[in-house]
Amino acid sequence: TKKELIYAVEDMGAFSLLKNGERKTIHVSIGLRGSAVKIVFAPVFSKLEYFFPKMENIEIVRESGFINKARLLSNGSVDIFIHPKHKKYPINEWDICAADLIIREAGGSVVDFYGKKLLYNNQNHTTYNGLFATNGSRSKELLTKIISSTCRRFYL
Repeated sequence: TKKELIYAVEDMGAFSLLKNGERKTIHVSIGLRGSAVKIVFAPVFSKLEYFFPKMENIEIVRESGFINKARLLSNGSVDIFIHPKHKKYPINEWDICAADLIIREAGGSVVDFYGKKLLYNNQNHTTYNGLFATNGSRSKELLTKIISSTCRRFYL
């Protein structure tokens, strides 16, 4: 649920704090679902739905906030989290750094749309290169497939 507290400790894993005070280890989904690949992105990017006409078995989930999308990916509810390259909606490192750690510690992968890991503490704290996070299974293959299936290059 949205009231779920998730956190990660580097090299120790990602966790959900349950209402009774216990902590539960969380993991991204194992592989991809046979029925549909679930992709989450912000409602502001609703045009993304039109980017997947050539791909079959896609289910779109809309969610606001980087940490909420990270929660869905980290607990296995979705397979892919996309934040496209966008001039109006860049990514500030303080908005994504915790989500990045949680996803990686839950077994996922986080890269920009060039396939490079996100770097932090740069002079410019903003990136316009987008974000592509997956359950770690076939990340490069999925990134290539998604970009090649679109007529535009995810630059809205």
